Amino acid sequence: MKILSWNVNGLRACIKNGFLNTLKDLDTDIVCIQEVKATEEQIAGVDFGTYHFYQHVPTHYRGASGVAILSKEVPLNINCKMGSEFDDMGRMITAEYPDFFLVTVYSPVMFTDENGKKLGLREYETRRMKWEDNLRKYVVSLRKKPVIVCGDFNVSRGPIDCWDEDNHSKSQVGYTDGERSKMEELLNSGFIDTFRYLHPDCGGRYSWLSYRKECIRHGSGLRLDYFLVSSDMIDRIGQSLILNDVKGSDHSPIELILR
Repeated sequence: MKILSWNVNGLRACIKNGFLNTLKDLDTDIVCIQEVKATEEQIAGVDFGTYHFYQHVPTHYRGASGVAILSKEVPLNINCKMGSEFDDMGRMITAEYPDFFLVTVYSPVMFTDENGKKLGLREYETRRMKWEDNLRKYVVSLRKKPVIVCGDFNVSRGPIDCWDEDNHSKSQVGYTDGERSKMEELLNSGFIDTFRYLHPDCGGRYSWLSYRKECIRHGSGLRLDYFLVSSDMIDRIGQSLILNDVKGSDHSPIELILR
């Protein structure tokens, strides 16, 4: 089985850049999408071929964030709620299959107050830590069967996942001590980072590169996108790939192949 995860940075824009042809070429069983940036009505006319399309749109700011799952097999169930204050943000969707749960997430990198003003770093971290705790509790609660969690976690785990740790500020969103420690806490709750499990010493492989020319030229990026599997799936990990040759977004798709 092949599963793809991709932050498309706007599905409609990515479609214009060849997304549907990429789907045909890669021929994966399930495709998890983050940062859809479109309402149900805006996607209604798209022909996804043999895939069934499931979407979670935020209650507010409906043209922002958003996650979706494309699946050749009809899932047993689709759920868009963790049972938390973040359920209306369009950042999580779960598909249940006969032998596993698949959760795709788009972790927030910005929060605003009631007036729409962007929160400062300290307030942001407080909210982000709450998101991380809620996500961890939710995916652990699914462990009555194996669990796959994938998506744009918006955190780079450590120096091997960052192009230049010396110049990448630890006060920068996506690399703070709090964000990285929460990722490790999630892994320690019974999950495996499949890419790092298969490639423990492989540096310089990033899933996000800025559109800025100097960043592309120097390969300056971060590994922000992950496939995590519960520890009871360790024997099913076949390959975990970052598909840097596939274009269409500032994120590269990642792929998990299960035995």
